[in-house]
Amino acid sequence: MGDVKIIITGSNRVEKTLTYDVGPDVNAAAGDQIKWVVEAGSGVAAITKITQYQSSAKHPSSMDLFAGPGGKEPASTNAEKTEWEGTLSTSDKLLEVEWYSITWTSVGGGWHNQNVGGIVTDPKIKISLGQ
Repeated sequence: MGDVKIIITGSNRVEKTLTYDVGPDVNAAAGDQIKWVVEAGSGVAAITKITQYQSSAKHPSSMDLFAGPGGKEPASTNAEKTEWEGTLSTSDKLLEVEWYSITWTSVGGGWHNQNVGGIVTDPKIKISLGQ
């Protein structure tokens, strides 16, 4: 098991996207600890939650990749909510690509911050299952 650090380097609140130092694809292994860090100047004020992706036609088979054996749900590690940690499950039900949701607030506020608690972005993690 290892650590994967994802630095959020930019944001676009109109397109509801985040930019990461690792590019669009994050590679990890089952059981890895994932750390998210919001970089100053990224336009992100805080992460308000990191959760299971809610299945839809776009990604119907995604599961909660942090729940189950060996997993730990993501939680903030600082008062500003700009640093988060979670551990990927070691479940044999994980797929090679899993989606999850990050809810975040933008610097300067805006409608999404006030009315729906933030902007939701759905990144993915490519998981090495060790098979």
